[in-house]
Amino acid sequence: MKFDYQKFKSELTEEVKQKLNSEEIDELLELGESYSKDNPMSTGKNLVINRLAFKGKKDSTQLIDFNQELSNGVNIWIADNLKGKSSIFKIIKYALTGNSSLKPDVSRWLTSILLNFSIGNKNYSIHLNMEGNRLKVDFYNFKVFWDELESIEKEPLFQTNNEKEYREKIQEFFFNQFSYYSLKWTQKSSSKESNELLEAEASWKTYFKSIFLESRDSYDLVFGDQGKKIFQMLLGLELTYPINQLMIKRDFIKDEKGKEKLLVEANAKKYLQNKSNLEDEQKTIVAEIEQFNKLIGSKSNIGELNTKYNLLKVEYGQKLNQSLKIQEEIDKLKIRLNEISIQQENIQMGVTNAKREKEKNEKRLIELNEFVEIGIFFSNLDIKHCPSCNHTIDEEKKKYNLNIHKCVLCDEEVKNDENDVDVEEVKQKIRTIKSKNQQIDYLILQLENEKEALRKEYNKTYSLRIQEEQKKEGFKDLSELSLKLSQLEQELTKELQKPSFDFTKKEELIAKKAVVEFKLNEIKVLYENLWVG
Repeated sequence: MKFDYQKFKSELTEEVKQKLNSEEIDELLELGESYSKDNPMSTGKNLVINRLAFKGKKDSTQLIDFNQELSNGVNIWIADNLKGKSSIFKIIKYALTGNSSLKPDVSRWLTSILLNFSIGNKNYSIHLNMEGNRLKVDFYNFKVFWDELESIEKEPLFQTNNEKEYREKIQEFFFNQFSYYSLKWTQKSSSKESNELLEAEASWKTYFKSIFLESRDSYDLVFGDQGKKIFQMLLGLELTYPINQLMIKRDFIKDEKGKEKLLVEANAKKYLQNKSNLEDEQKTIVAEIEQFNKLIGSKSNIGELNTKYNLLKVEYGQKLNQSLKIQEEIDKLKIRLNEISIQQENIQMGVTNAKREKEKNEKRLIELNEFVEIGIFFSNLDIKHCPSCNHTIDEEKKKYNLNIHKCVLCDEEVKNDENDVDVEEVKQKIRTIKSKNQQIDYLILQLENEKEALRKEYNKTYSLRIQEEQKKEGFKDLSELSLKLSQLEQELTKELQKPSFDFTKKEELIAKKAVVEFKLNEIKVLYENLWVG
């Protein structure tokens, strides 16, 4: 059914006749192309992939040679994760659009792609040669296999030597096959310096997303309401094109109106800023006139200001000296506290070392006492019977053998062991160690007394520091006194620098005030006229 433009215009005119005339409506609705561009009748064509083949070399040993014929209906690739299922779909997308979303590691080993497909009952083949730095593409309007590539005599439908040219050629081909065209939308310039509204358009890659939608496309498939428009166009709905064009025109008109509004607002802001500046200038002039009138009446008492300044200066100096002395005392107390802390640490270290030495001596005493007890035990042993025959040993023989240093049982000579230790010598060592432990106990007692004395001194010194810091709190007003001194000094300087009265200056101020009031009235008129219409 043909679109009735005049009927559409008449209905619209009836709605907006109070705002727009016929010429203005024609200007708004004029598209330059037919309102009947969209054909709701299906072309009867569909895109079917018949075979996918690709080759590559992952490394020196692993050659890739994939060649798969696809059946009519639904084809399913089943494999574990990271086995290349997504790469197969991305290779198909690359062949059909010229836009690659392959991962870099796949692109590096991929060398050649061959895709057979049909539209309706017509066969086509695409061969992508990815060896070298530039993509080379041959597009045939008949079916081609790997072993035929080198011997094909028939010229391809078109050839390209780079991706950009191939994207343009393949888009033109599919647009012609399916009667597609580029829908458009508006978007702001990506440049921060530009506020221009730009016109963008859909490509074959955009429409291809209706066939193969990658996970990342869920965020940036299309802008605004373009999804509906693309869906309408893919279905071949009527008026998709004129609606799209009218919305583009609407966006640009709204943008232009917005710019005009911004310009008006900018000018209004400028007028208001000028008005504010003039009002500030007016206040300054009025204040100067009032000040001038005060100066004429009487001049400030410089002597009184000077006396006040000197008294405040003396007070400030005294408090500053006291504050510095207190701070000096605080610093000394901090140093002493630090010294005491170091002494306490050293004494504690001495106590620890002494206790460790005493503990070591105690262990040695235990060892020596055990040695003495065992030695006495074995020295006092007296053999009464022979362990072999159980005969009684004669006491006279025992005494005799003992004197001549022979064994009571076997009569063999008994030699003294040079390593035998005299029990008395060991006892002397025990007495020496006990004496050392007594000395250590005395040393520990002395150190503990010193530590206690230092603790008391630390507490006393810390209390003195707190007292001094509390005293210093009473001098917080030094900064306030300093500020008052500075203000008084400025007042004195200002009074001393005051010039003699010049009555012509007052007349100049009055004239300047009149000029400012005239400009303010002028700005008021301009501002009101800015919003007219």
